[in-house]
Amino acid sequence: MRTIFNINLFGIDIGFNFRIQRKDFAYAIGTYSMCSDGKHVVYLDYDNFREEWLFDEMKHLIKEHKLSDIYIFSSSETKKGRSFHCICFDKFKAREYNDLVMGTNADVLFRNNSFFDLQNARVLRFSAKTNSQINRPKLYKVIRSKYSIRPKSLSHILFYERMFGIEIKNKELNDGKNDIGIIKYATIKKD
Repeated sequence: MRTIFNINLFGIDIGFNFRIQRKDFAYAIGTYSMCSDGKHVVYLDYDNFREEWLFDEMKHLIKEHKLSDIYIFSSSETKKGRSFHCICFDKFKAREYNDLVMGTNADVLFRNNSFFDLQNARVLRFSAKTNSQINRPKLYKVIRSKYSIRPKSLSHILFYERMFGIEIKNKELNDGKNDIGIIKYATIKKD
């Protein structure tokens, strides 16, 4: 149900547009982009996005920000299309990370929703969604880079290597830390 109210208050038109809608929720488990030192690895979420556009955007981000390799995971596939999670293990200060995310075509809710405003932290799920046909993400492609100039989050690297059985390249320049934030959260059920 959608309702629109318009009020003229002291000669100023004020409009309200709100919607009440029931959504089915599922639960998922994910990791925070934020590291223990307050910096962030690059997490990006693209829902129902054309893969050729995604690959072009990742190549552009690598060139513009001198990012190291970007790991692309297929996070779901529905009638509307395929969704992706993109991860670069380079570490950025919170403001730099937020500026990078806001300059992408990532999902608008992801761009504007730093989880609980945890210094711009964002979350990507690594589990399947409960009560849903959405499985856990799977490695889809790696966009290789000639750059490896920033320290990387060792805790994120180790987590993804163990969780997904993959090998992360160029991990020698890392922060030496081994802790990662994990959260169970409610998400919209999309089958």
